[in-house]
Amino acid sequence: MVQLGIDVSKKTLDLCLLREGVKGRIKTRRLKNDFNAASAVIGWLVKQQCEPADVHILMEAMAVYHESLAYGLYKAGARVSLAYPNRSRELARGMDILTKNDQVDAYRLACYGALKEPEPWIPPPEDVRYLSALYVAVMHLSPTASVKKTGLKNSGQRTVLLRLLNPSKMCSVT
Repeated sequence: MVQLGIDVSKKTLDLCLLREGVKGRIKTRRLKNDFNAASAVIGWLVKQQCEPADVHILMEAMAVYHESLAYGLYKAGARVSLAYPNRSRELARGMDILTKNDQVDAYRLACYGALKEPEPWIPPPEDVRYLSALYVAVMHLSPTASVKKTGLKNSGQRTVLLRLLNPSKMCSVT
C-alpha cells in the first residue's frame, strides 16, 4: 500500500508520498489548507497514478485544522489514520531524523505509516460532531457574548446547556 504523510498546519498542507516504502523514491507537494483541500489532495494523488483506495494517509491530529481534510479523504475512500505527534516523533528520532520542518514532518508521518501500519480512523457520527462543535463554541463564549450570540437570557440557561453537552462536568459555569 502506498503511504502519504500529511503535515497539517493552519494555512498549508505538506504532502510526502512513499511508493516503495521508507527507502524508495518520494514525491512531495505543498497545498493550501482550505475547504477544497481534500479534493486537491485526491487530485494530486490521481496525477501520481494512485487511487484513493490504494493509499494509506497519515496525519497528526492538530487542533481542528485536520478535521475537514480527514473527513473529506475518508469520504473519498482513502484509508486515513491519525497519529499522535509524540509517537511519530519518537520513531523519527529512532531513525536518526533530527531535522524539524514541515516537509520532514510529512516524510516522518509517511514512514510511520509504512513501518507501524496504524489502525484506520473511523469518523464519529454526524450528530456527535455537531454536539462537539457546539460545546467548543459555547466554551469559548464569554458570558455577555453568549447572551448576544446564542440568545441565552442568563447564565442559568448557559449552565443547563453546558450540562446537557457535558454531563460529567456538573459544576456551575458563570
